[in-house]
Amino acid sequence: KAMQKSSSKLPQKKDFSLYVQNMPYSLGSEELGALFSAFGEVTSATVITKKRRSMGYGFVTYSSLDDAVIATSVMNVLQLNNYTVFMYFFNINFKIQCENIYCNITHFNV
Repeated sequence: KAMQKSSSKLPQKKDFSLYVQNMPYSLGSEELGALFSAFGEVTSATVITKKRRSMGYGFVTYSSLDDAVIATSVMNVLQLNNYTVFMYFFNINFKIQCENIYCNITHFNV
């Protein structure tokens, strides 16, 4: 019973998002999604922009935790066009806050 009770507190929808920072400013949402799709099914890729210019960071969401883990282990500290790209697992609530309040975004659904 204790297991049932604790598992009912788990979120129903799983979101396996990565926060990707220090990206080349020329990298768009479509390219970001294509780059990360080599490691699994990307459900969305977003580059954050302000006044239509990349802010150098974004989000990639995978359909499974395994794919997200593989991507972070292979791609973290990636060298891309003289930029050292870093990524971290991301809390979806902050992403929504960023999209709604702080940022103009370019969004690409795969």
